[in-house]
Amino acid sequence: MFFPDSDLTRATRSALNVLVEREQHRCGSRVVAYDHVAHLVGMSSSWLQKFLRNSGEVREPRITLFLLIRHHYENLCLRIEQENEADERRLRALKDQIDALAGRANAKAETEDQTHVRRVPK
Repeated sequence: MFFPDSDLTRATRSALNVLVEREQHRCGSRVVAYDHVAHLVGMSSSWLQKFLRNSGEVREPRITLFLLIRHHYENLCLRIEQENEADERRLRALKDQIDALAGRANAKAETEDQTHVRRVPK
């Protein structure tokens, strides 16, 4: 499939933004995130920042850079999906544990209520 240059550039910029935002969230620094992502895709941090700002100071990325960015973006998406699945498994297990404890607590409360009712003098 052929993408016009503007579509390719827009998609590349969007993917890079996601990579930088995710890295910033991980490390806590936008500057460090630029450095890490730039190193990951084989560009300088200054080029990356100029490209993301759409300043016109840098050329559109070549197709090989787009493919590399796409590869890293897809890996990120896969990791996020795996993390979400792991979170869902942990949450289901915790819910099952809480439900079991609540069931036991309810049974104990019912037993105590029945015992209390029998002991009440008339």
